[in-house]
Amino acid sequence: MIASSMFTVIGQTAIPIPVVGGLVGGMVGYALSSATYSVLMSSLKEAKLAHEERIAVEKACEEHIQMIREYRAQMNTIIDEYLSAAMGIFNESFSGIKEALSIGDVDLFIESANNITDALGGNKPFETMDDFNSKMLCGETFKI
Repeated sequence: MIASSMFTVIGQTAIPIPVVGGLVGGMVGYALSSATYSVLMSSLKEAKLAHEERIAVEKACEEHIQMIREYRAQMNTIIDEYLSAAMGIFNESFSGIKEALSIGDVDLFIESANNITDALGGNKPFETMDDFNSKMLCGETFKI
């Protein structure tokens, strides 16, 4: 209303024809006010939607974070149960590997590594360095 009235006065001043200047100025003021109002309402709706979307995204993130924490707890429990039985073998084998590296004993290294392989249910491709050398020289393909 204020913009329409203000533009009515401006229109009457700019166009000195009685009533026509005021009418044109009033219509211009109304159009500008209406356009501004539409833009402001659109911005308000977008801000409201953005706020609602942010709340929904934050809620979804919180749910996923909770699920991740639950999965992690389950995974830690499973790992603890699985590894606790093999922890002694791992510690003993790693000590053997460390000792083998320090004294240069390849067979002790292979034996210690094979103990871990056995504990995890794997297949040992060779038992000693001599066994490895014979497999390398015979020309057969084998998988390590």
